[in-house]
Amino acid sequence: MSEPRLSKAADEFVLHLPTDFSIDEMHSAVERELTYRLRVYPRWVDEKRMTPAFAHRQIETFRALLAVLQQMREHGDLFREGVEAPKASRAPSGGREA
Repeated sequence: MSEPRLSKAADEFVLHLPTDFSIDEMHSAVERELTYRLRVYPRWVDEKRMTPAFAHRQIETFRALLAVLQQMREHGDLFREGVEAPKASRAPSGGREA
């Protein structure tokens, strides 16, 4: 599989993520991983293998991934078509970007 790449056209960036996996396959894989983490993280926190804050952050990250993939299911396979990145906001003149 080739590396993700950015192309620039008309001052907008488009992210191309080559993949042989469907959105449904990716959604299922992330869902399985989230289910696994929900099962094992409480024990790992109890065993001090990770902090509660780190466990929470990881769980929320996977929930966010599921939400993105669900939106992609509803609006088409954007991986194959290219995902337009939002335009960067510009800092006011004389200011610094955040």
